[in-house]
Amino acid sequence: MPTEGAKKRKSRKEFFTRQKANEGSLLYLPDPQTGKPSEEWLRIRGVDSDDFRKTELAYKRRLLDVFKIKDKEEQEARFQEEKLGLLATLVMGWSWDDPCTTDVVLAMFHEAPYIVDLVNDAAEDRARFTVSVSASSSDTQSVGSGSIESSPVEGTPDEKTSSK
Repeated sequence: MPTEGAKKRKSRKEFFTRQKANEGSLLYLPDPQTGKPSEEWLRIRGVDSDDFRKTELAYKRRLLDVFKIKDKEEQEARFQEEKLGLLATLVMGWSWDDPCTTDVVLAMFHEAPYIVDLVNDAAEDRARFTVSVSASSSDTQSVGSGSIESSPVEGTPDEKTSSK
């Protein structure tokens, strides 16, 4: 029996990440000139999303072929290409008007490598993709905050979000 002042145990559901990882989160990009938050965003999946986990498995299999390449420069180039391809699957949509396709995401990653790091770090941050169960209702869910809005929000510019 819990004593007064004892911590309340977490619900098992509070450890779940898959659903929120599949729904995605808004990652607001910093202005490249000032470093201050901009209005531009990417909707990213978490690393526990079904799409990412499936793609990651295929990526690991392809790496076996990459390691067989004798030329070290070619091997490094191919490794980077495979890694960016994997990370591109994390991007579900964005605030720009043009379609969010894998090829366009890869081009953005090549021209703005800092965005790759932002996407990777945010997608690996499982706290961004967990639910917090309210004490009043086990069905009520809220999500951690930060530079990423962790759940689709009514009224956000999601109508610009395109699937790959």
